[in-house]
Amino acid sequence: MSKMKIQKQIGIILGALTLSISAFQKVEAAEAKWGYINSDGNLAIKADYDEGQTFSEGLAAVKPKGKSVWGYINKEGKVVIEPNFEDAGSFHEGLAPAQDSQSKLWGFIDRTGQFVVKPTFTSLSSLSDGLACAKNDSQFGYVNKEGQWQINPQFDVASTFSDGKALVSNYASGIISYSSRGGMHFASGASWRCINTKGQEVLPYQVNECGDFKDGLAPVATGANNGPIKPDRWGFINEKGKFVIAPKFANAQIAGENLIAVQMGKWLNLGKGVQIFQPGKWGYINNSGKTLIKPQFDAADPFSEGMAAVKLNGKWGYIDKSGKIKIEPKFIANLEFKEGLAPVQLEVN
Repeated sequence: MSKMKIQKQIGIILGALTLSISAFQKVEAAEAKWGYINSDGNLAIKADYDEGQTFSEGLAAVKPKGKSVWGYINKEGKVVIEPNFEDAGSFHEGLAPAQDSQSKLWGFIDRTGQFVVKPTFTSLSSLSDGLACAKNDSQFGYVNKEGQWQINPQFDVASTFSDGKALVSNYASGIISYSSRGGMHFASGASWRCINTKGQEVLPYQVNECGDFKDGLAPVATGANNGPIKPDRWGFINEKGKFVIAPKFANAQIAGENLIAVQMGKWLNLGKGVQIFQPGKWGYINNSGKTLIKPQFDAADPFSEGMAAVKLNGKWGYIDKSGKIKIEPKFIANLEFKEGLAPVQLEVN
């Protein structure tokens, strides 16, 4: 082989290698960032945040690119509270829970970013129904907007209030599970009770897995176990504790705008008395249990502002109440629409 041919082949190899490295570097340069879209699916606030929450009272908590602390932006994407907090929650009733970056304790801040309730709690939620779930050194209770205990710390595990009710348990094995979009999914692994805002028990649960009340209904699981702690059938009870939708679903979300996301599934017989549960697709039913949107999604969230986040082929998008795709699935992750905007995660260069 001639010297010229060898040099040419080396050039081709080096050229291919350079292209390969460039392509690799391009992939490596792409980062998953959070931004905000409007109801048309257009990016309204640039995807420039490592994390972002939904808007509430005109503000959203965000963790800016490359920073380890949280601040708040308005709907124009302008920083209105500088990133200073270890962690932060949504504004309700003019206040938001925030974690002090020095003491690591939680308190309430106002819209100027100043602590109006000193950071004294080891955990603190946003206000809901006038109360926030708070934790002292070891147990949960509920405080008002002044940070005063209204329901004394006495629970090992507790959820925020929804529809005037909260789930509580005195078993440390209990777990409050949150969906990847930020909302509470269900409570599991303990004996749960339901209390009102006065701390009175209003509905004792007899199951180990249940969800928040919304639109007058709460998801509850019952039946044979699928795995160590997860029952295999979900239904919905009303505020009197009666099943109004029979437990027959593999999984379920809390209601949203009178529509409920439910997952189908079936048991597969492997022989010799061995069975395995095969989860199916997600669809939507109404509050009477009638199927309105047939099961067709890999995952599905509750409706908010007329749209719901759904997952297809590994990406998240949004549908309307007819089940029609309103915003094409193209996001790595997303949250629900609040005040006309929704946080979405996408790859940016």
